[in-house]
Amino acid sequence: MREVDQIPWLDSHDYMDLIREKQLAGQMDKEEALACTFFAEEGYLIIPELIDSDLLDRAWESYEDFYQQNRGEFFESAIPEDPWPERYLNTHNCVPEIKEILESSKLLHITDMIFGRKTRPFQTITSHKGTEQPAHSDSIHMTTDPPGYLTAAWIAFEDLEPNCGLLEYYPRSHRLPYLLSDDVGIEGGEFQEQKYDVYKRNYEPAVAEVIAQNGLESKLFQARKGDVLFWHANLLHGGGWRRDLHKSRKSLVCHYFAEEVRCYHDLSGLPAHFGGETGVGIEPLFKHETR
Repeated sequence: MREVDQIPWLDSHDYMDLIREKQLAGQMDKEEALACTFFAEEGYLIIPELIDSDLLDRAWESYEDFYQQNRGEFFESAIPEDPWPERYLNTHNCVPEIKEILESSKLLHITDMIFGRKTRPFQTITSHKGTEQPAHSDSIHMTTDPPGYLTAAWIAFEDLEPNCGLLEYYPRSHRLPYLLSDDVGIEGGEFQEQKYDVYKRNYEPAVAEVIAQNGLESKLFQARKGDVLFWHANLLHGGGWRRDLHKSRKSLVCHYFAEEVRCYHDLSGLPAHFGGETGVGIEPLFKHETR
């Protein structure tokens, strides 16, 4: 396999020339060229109804069965009126249909196109509800060397209503400098000792300041069933406010690394591990306001 470029091809200053070259060489059609141009400029890409409805139904039914049989592995909401459990990590190791989605040729075609090289499925997060997670870039959690060789695919399992706490994202924020642990004063070993307390104290306010200083405006992804939003490794995103706690937001996030890059977790400094992890429930990073 060819050597990894220090800058992903769609992050380079001459991305338009590179896209035209691929078109002229017959490596990319007009629709793909437009998709790559949009991703390069905006930092995300929405493909409507990319995942078949039948597969989504089968996968969610199996996930619900897994949840009912393994409720002790899930974090339940501490809010009495909230009927939904918290997110679950690496569900593809427990639910075959989720693995089928993660490894879908439809998804991998897009991620390969975005990177201009083969990609490796890395991680899934499955959720019944909105996260209300403050804005962040995935690169502080799932990091690559060279930077930028991660992408995520966010998949809706149902038509979503506004009050459920829609996915929120900031177009063009991917072009800003990466904000990693060293940049916000999280020193080596500090995360292992303090966990997400230091993340909330140092990182989240720094991201909020970046958003304010650059006048970034967010968009909400009011997806329909089967719609997929792909985002850049450095695109700022989070979860909107859940105005109605009883409204679900059934979704799956699939993460992908480009092949032949070093993959690690910036917060902990530990290498990323592929394939062998068991699933585990995720404790919420953000506690919902008391009503």
